Amino acid sequence: DIFIGVDANKKSAYQGEQITVYFTLYSRLDLVNLSYKKDAEFKNAWVETIFEATRLQPRVVTIGGKRYYAFPIKTVAAFQLMPGYVTVEPMELKCVVQYPPRSFFDFGRRAEIIARSKPLKIKVLSLPEAGKPDGFAGAVGRFSFSLKADRDTLSVGDALGITVRVSGAGNIETITLPQPQFPQDFEVFDKKEKVTKDVKGEQIIGTKTAEYVVVPHSEGEFIIPPVEFSYFNPRTRKYVKLLSDSIRIVVGPGKGVSVVGPVGRSRIVAVGGDIEFIKPDALRLTVGRLSLPNGLRALWFIPIEILAILGAYAYRLRYERMLKDIKRIKASRAFKEAQRKLSGVRRAKDAAQALSAIYDAIFQFIAAKLGIEAGAVIFDEAAAKLMEKGVPEETIEGLRDALDKIHSSRFAPAGEHCDVVELSEKVREYLKTIDETFGRT
Repeated sequence: DIFIGVDANKKSAYQGEQITVYFTLYSRLDLVNLSYKKDAEFKNAWVETIFEATRLQPRVVTIGGKRYYAFPIKTVAAFQLMPGYVTVEPMELKCVVQYPPRSFFDFGRRAEIIARSKPLKIKVLSLPEAGKPDGFAGAVGRFSFSLKADRDTLSVGDALGITVRVSGAGNIETITLPQPQFPQDFEVFDKKEKVTKDVKGEQIIGTKTAEYVVVPHSEGEFIIPPVEFSYFNPRTRKYVKLLSDSIRIVVGPGKGVSVVGPVGRSRIVAVGGDIEFIKPDALRLTVGRLSLPNGLRALWFIPIEILAILGAYAYRLRYERMLKDIKRIKASRAFKEAQRKLSGVRRAKDAAQALSAIYDAIFQFIAAKLGIEAGAVIFDEAAAKLMEKGVPEETIEGLRDALDKIHSSRFAPAGEHCDVVELSEKVREYLKTIDETFGRT
């Protein structure tokens, strides 16, 4: 009566080509709660999540003549790194279900069921050898490529930024970017790589960049030659070669600096994104007409450092007091804020939005009263703290029952939600009781 269906947009794909895999939960029973026991496993693959359900939106389907509720659970993009037959290992979900009553005197029962998907086999094809360009590094998809400099004229000793960029749809994360060939008189510093990714129509798209900082050590006109990038297009089943433009750089004389031979890394420091010179052999610093050794001059800063430490400590004390004041203010306004949220239930466009408002009102109220973040509230732990404050047990159990109804309604088909207005009024009374209890302590 309950199982996970798994399907892919293709049964075979090239090495490095995107395979989109869909996981859907099918159930003939009423779902009360749902959680992962084991996620699906992809071996030798780069995997990106395209969709993962936070609220289950069912649709009705017929399978083998039987009516099921279908809940999309997860959609992932997998890029297999090795050729051959691969198996997507099963996903397992812990499902709390409500069985219908069997007689007038039977109220039904709840049970936990483990739903599993079947293993999914996919054939991964090797990339063809015919037509493979020299220097091909495994890019599969559809891409654009560029080589850019942040300027074309500079002085000796200035820093120059060079960017290699690949953009498009495909295995952007695993792409190896080609390296430019820099002139011999250019000192090259460590590159910085960056990847940005997004999803467009279930397709992983993105950009990968490599940023170089180089420093020329002599005057003249220099050429950074074109760089080649190649990829395999699985749609056309052909390799594509892209060639960047060359870069012409004109280097003029340094500004008041005579450079003889390489400057060396020990004399350059990075400040933010720029390059500046330092003088490691400077032994003395001059202030006005007074010249002091560096060691003595450092003593001048000791009182400043002590003042800075004392100032930071005073600021922290003030910040902690302010934080306590904020928590106290939030606690005093918690019920008023909860009432405002609950009053929006009648204006909600649908039951799902109304239930979400009630849920938020409960947890944000509890968080404010206990002085914690709403996202950190675990109801059982919060219930114990509320009882320590003297909140009646029936009030806490009433809130627990309200949360159970919210969870049950999340998975119910359209038109089968609980009475959200009645539920919001009950929650309002429970929160009012808690607020009054805190007011007496």
